[in-house]
Amino acid sequence: MKILWATPWNVDSAIARVSATVVRCLKQLGAEVSVVRTEDLTRVHSKPLTEPFLARLPFQLRAPGDFDATVVHFGDHWPFHAKALAFLQANPCIAVLHDATMLNYFLGKAHLTGGRSAVQKLCDEAIRMYGPDPSATSAPSLDHFDWVTSAAEHWPFMHEIASKASAVVVHSDHCVEALPESCRSKCRVLMLPAFATPQQKLPRERLEGSQVVLCTIGHMNENKRAASVMRAIAALPKLMDRATYTLAGPITDDQRVALEALATELGFRGLRILGRVTDAEMNACLNASDVICCLRYPTLEGGSGSVLEGLQYGRPMLVTNAGFYRQLPDDMVWKVDPANEVADIVRHLEGICGDYPKALEKSRLGPGWVRAHCSAERYAEQIMDLCRGLLHLKAVALSRGQLKAKVAALGGREGHAPLNERIEVVCESLFGIKPKIHVEH
Repeated sequence: MKILWATPWNVDSAIARVSATVVRCLKQLGAEVSVVRTEDLTRVHSKPLTEPFLARLPFQLRAPGDFDATVVHFGDHWPFHAKALAFLQANPCIAVLHDATMLNYFLGKAHLTGGRSAVQKLCDEAIRMYGPDPSATSAPSLDHFDWVTSAAEHWPFMHEIASKASAVVVHSDHCVEALPESCRSKCRVLMLPAFATPQQKLPRERLEGSQVVLCTIGHMNENKRAASVMRAIAALPKLMDRATYTLAGPITDDQRVALEALATELGFRGLRILGRVTDAEMNACLNASDVICCLRYPTLEGGSGSVLEGLQYGRPMLVTNAGFYRQLPDDMVWKVDPANEVADIVRHLEGICGDYPKALEKSRLGPGWVRAHCSAERYAEQIMDLCRGLLHLKAVALSRGQLKAKVAALGGREGHAPLNERIEVVCESLFGIKPKIHVEH
């Protein structure tokens, strides 16, 4: 099986890390994989991903027709996926949608390639297709993009990608709901594969009288809800003086200043902002933690590598009860209602810190659940199965067309209903399937 794998390939892309893991597994299954980068390298200056096992991969683009199948990855950051749309012309093509909305992707495309007029045109199209953003207090502005996070929930913009792909892969059920109904029949939900983590240390058994270490990992966007975690800590006098809250991951200067200002306002002295960290430093941060906070709101991701990484450490984990996170077992994580966020975090922290041994009984289910459901090997096997199925359907469709052409050459009339029905029966008897390109969910 020859597979063209179109993806970002840089150290700042979580999708690149997923790709490297899955491509390694595909090669072990015997696939011949060629990776092609989708970034706009005039705008992306991150270091390329270095994978010794994959060092000899050919990155130059050959004709998609040279491959049995094309797999192209989409996330919501245009510069990382600027070249991805071109690969949808391949047949068959599997589009992997890593986010539950593509609004930011298409806004990036419009802004960087067409300017204000293109952005306005996209906004007008969104309102025609989906209606106004019900949570917006005014029309979208072309002078800033503060409205995008709210609008992204209501304007998913998945149709342009999903309608052109032979099959679509998403990583949670809520992403299927964001697809146009006409595209849902060709969608598969595959659980996002987890990154292999270094050695995990067992959590300590008790917290009484000692420091309590909380952490949040990943890109520190506003939707990581670090401010709400600090407000919840401040509402718990017994926790306020002995809590350390560590943020490990890239953060903008504005976000850092805002969180430090909030900590000062609350009188909370335990905030530690590490910024970008190495894999070893991330491992140390998670091993040192007592509680992991993986809150996301608005919930725009299709899956969460941070959650799957954190679950492997067996610590109590707080997640938002929305999107992908809603699918996690209730008896494994602590779910926070976004409509009652700070109060729910307070309630959960009181329970966890009040009886930590009991909390550990629940959180220890995490590592086993990830092993059972989030294997990169299983993901690669499912991708291979999907490629084989699409190739079979392509062959059936081709044979159907050839059979109709032969019949027409013998005097059969094009569009003759009984004749077409007979051709369908013959194809089904030959191939065991009706010759229509269709992928079951």
